[in-house]
Amino acid sequence: MTAMQIAALVAVMAIVTFLTRALPFLLFGRGGEPPQVVLLFSFFHLNMLLFLNLVLVLFLLLFLVQLLFLHEHLVQDLYQ
Repeated sequence: MTAMQIAALVAVMAIVTFLTRALPFLLFGRGGEPPQVVLLFSFFHLNMLLFLNLVLVLFLLLFLVQLLFLHEHLVQDLYQ
């Protein structure tokens, strides 16, 4: 990539980031209670994050158990 392309890429990312952060203020204003739809989405978003974290932890635990099991079998095969 040329220096001009890199600069354009950084500029586009900066604009998109700014618009993403400004969008809630443009849609809902600065004060008051957020609409019920926003609260509902935040509730589901939080629950989904908790669920995905639980799945990730269970996956890592299963991976560690399999790794330890494999290690045991490899050690047994070395000493036989």
